[in-house]
Formats: sequence, C-alpha cells, structure tokens
Amino acid sequence: MDTEVLTFADRLREIAAAHGWSLEMLANMTGYKSRTSVSRVLQERSSHKNRLNFFKSLCDCGALSREEESGLRKALDVSLIGKDKANARQIFRALILGDEENAPDPPNFARLLDMLRAAKGARLLVVNCLHEHFFACLRDLLYEKKGHSARHYCALEAGESEAANVMYCLSRMTYLPNYAAFVCERDARGGNTLPGLDMLCATMEESDGNRTDVLALFSDASNVAVHRIPAEYGLFSFIERALLQAMTCAEPATQLCSSQEGPESFVNIMSYWAECERNRDMYHVKSDLCVNNIHTQYLRSCLNERELLRFFPTLDLETLRAMKEKLLYFQLQRYKNMYESKNPKHLILTMDGMRDFAATGMTSEHFVAMRPFTVRERIAILEDLQTRVSESQFFFLYFFKESFRPRFEINCWDGYGMTAFPILKEERADNYCNNVIFHPRMVSAFREYFMEDLRKNQTISTAERNAFLRALIDMLKAQIDD
Repeated sequence: MDTEVLTFADRLREIAAAHGWSLEMLANMTGYKSRTSVSRVLQERSSHKNRLNFFKSLCDCGALSREEESGLRKALDVSLIGKDKANARQIFRALILGDEENAPDPPNFARLLDMLRAAKGARLLVVNCLHEHFFACLRDLLYEKKGHSARHYCALEAGESEAANVMYCLSRMTYLPNYAAFVCERDARGGNTLPGLDMLCATMEESDGNRTDVLALFSDASNVAVHRIPAEYGLFSFIERALLQAMTCAEPATQLCSSQEGPESFVNIMSYWAECERNRDMYHVKSDLCVNNIHTQYLRSCLNERELLRFFPTLDLETLRAMKEKLLYFQLQRYKNMYESKNPKHLILTMDGMRDFAATGMTSEHFVAMRPFTVRERIAILEDLQTRVSESQFFFLYFFKESFRPRFEINCWDGYGMTAFPILKEERADNYCNNVIFHPRMVSAFREYFMEDLRKNQTISTAERNAFLRALIDMLKAQIDD
C-alpha cells in the first residue's frame, strides 16, 4: 500500500521550494551563521537535537503556516525513528483501522473476477500482487466462493516496512480457510525469482463443465493483461510445477488452526489457543473482552444446554455435555494463561466495546447459543478484571482513546505468530479465525509498533483507565440497587 512518509529534511525542502527560500535565506531566518549547518539539516545529516533547535528557530521567526508547522513536527518523529520504521507503523495503523482503497477494478481484472465468480470451482496461484485493492477483491471472492482455493507466494524484501506491508495484505485473507501463503526471503536460495513478478494463474471449472486456465500479469496495481486458454494445454499445471521447483526456499506463512466446522471446531480452536498462549508474551488489539478475560464459571452459566442442542441438532445430550466440559477445560487454561503466567500480556480494548459489554452482557465473540451475561455476572467479570490489573505484575490493560477506532482485531504472540480479522463479524458457527500468520519479522515489526507507538500514543492514561472501569462497575451496581 502507498504509505510513503517524509523525513524532516524531505518536508523542509518541500516548504522551502514552495516559498522560494534559498539556503542563505533559511540561515538568516533562523539565525544560523553557518550555512553548512543548515545544509546538513536539509540533507538529513544533522542530529535530532540540531533538527529540534532548527525547527524551534524556524517556528519563532513566524514564517511557517500552521499546516506547515504541523507537517514539520510530524516529520521530526519520522527522522527520529527512521523512514523504514515510520512507514511500517503507518501500515500497521491502516491495518488496525481497516483503511482500504476504494479504487475501481481495472477492466481486465473486473472481467477476470467475473469469470472466477461464475466458475463452479477454481484453484488460484498468486505471486506477489501485494496491492491493497487486489487483496480486498481476492478476499471477497474466496469468502463468497468457498469451493475456490488460493495458494500465494510472495517475496519479502529487507526492512520493517516490507514486513508490515506483507502482513497487511496477508491479514486481509487469514480468517479464510481456503487461503494459504508462502514467503520467500530475498536473500534465500531462489529468492530472486519472485521480486518484480506480479501474477495470478487459475484453473477453473466453468458452469458448462469445460475447464479453462487463466493467466493474469500485472504491470502495476491498475494494469493487468489477462490470457485465457483451455485447460487441456496445461498452462496452470506447468506454472504450478515451475513454482514448486523454484520456490523451495518459500516457507509457509499461514497455518490453519482448525479445519473442522461445527461444534468440534470450537473445542479444537479453544485447545489450540490454550497451547499457543502458554508461556508466551502477548500483544492484543480488541474491541472488548477476550474469552480468556472471563472466569470459566460465568461461561458455564451462559451455555444453556437446550439452546446448544437446538444449535447443534445432530448431537445427543451426552456428547454435547462431554464437548462442553472439554471446551470449558481449555477456556480455563486460557484464563490462567492470561492472569497467572509470568510472560507479559498486553491488551488494548476500546471504551465503546466495553460500554457495549456493560450494557448488553455480550462480547464481540459471543456465541449465538450463549445467553448474555447477567448484570451481576458483568459486575463480577469487571471487578475481576479491575483486580487483575491492579495486582498482576504481568498483565497490562489499556484503553484506546475515543478518537482511535480499530476495525481489525490483532492477536500477536511473541516467538510464534499473529492473527488478524474484522472485529464486526457475522454470527455463525465457524466464527473464529482459521489461520495464523507465521513469520518472525512480521511479529517483531508489529510488536515494535504496539509497544512503541500504539500503546504510548493512542491509549488513555492509567488514571483514566481506572476511572473508566470504576464508572462501568458503578453504573451496573446502580441497576441492581434500582
């Protein structure tokens, strides 16, 4: 995605050019006797302290507009942390906020999408194509056409922003079970095969039963050449074999955490996460409480057997009870992982999400066969959260500022992987993330963004957090008193 940021020198040169300021004029305006010092600032060769002093002098002379001053102030931060890291942070911010381009489909690409939607079944091979709009379209296609599948190979260049961009694109897909990604580092054996190549190849069964292969070559995000031939010529098979042979360096970047559907998937996923979270640092972005923030006794009370049997009509009562006990066992392990582990657990929630929980007794992960938590249960859950925050050395809770409204939930486990999926999901039995993104550079880049930017710049203070929690609890207690 296009997230180019400007350093202090970049922004200053833009402003100077717009005003027609020469090097000598800038020196005179800021009181600098040495034009060499100003030149170093303009070339991004000065220290951060000197950039700050120059910026203050430029502001004091009154030559900047409010917009120019604001732009230079932001550019100071870019120069402080470096352009690559600043780009990565901007990409992660766009990921969490759900920012997407609404660009129109190029005509050839639109026709390709129509062909794939009309097909009874299709297998797709994707090489790079790390364009925001492309992945939005591919995501919608795979979500609509459950019988289609996509295998994606992408090159990972050096730098945090490259890791963040790949993560951004993959995150739009990873709650889909019919998508798998493979990443090849540029310096790995065979890694030079992928950079610069943007391609989609598909073999599909059309509505009339004929099989067709399609090759789409992208020159950029908005220009694509599409070639279509009968499958009997073996185009898809050839490209598939060639990629498998050339991409021996490609490592899986996604992994299904559950391939089942129905009631078994809930138990399996709960077991998977319990093991995943054990003895690992966690960095989570959510709208409201995780299931592992809620003590098992309250979940047990909400799981009504009559409703569960209605939701899963093929199960008998004995099987249902056994599955429920397994589910609650693993959920208790997750609760202990959250609060009793000595590995730090960092969790950022939204205040609106918590207000909704307090008002309705439901979380964004609420299973349709669960009743809402009662007012008394909500009080107990929030008081337990408040106690854990104040007493645990390893559990850290934050709330986003009202102005920061995430649309994607991110769960990151240090040394393991991460998930990303929309916060507002349809209520359905397979309502959980199916894929985990595995790549140490992506995890490391997100952790840096979470700890050094998101946590520090987009959350309210500890005192405000405590007051907010207390107000929710008092509001609920007032309902009981009434």
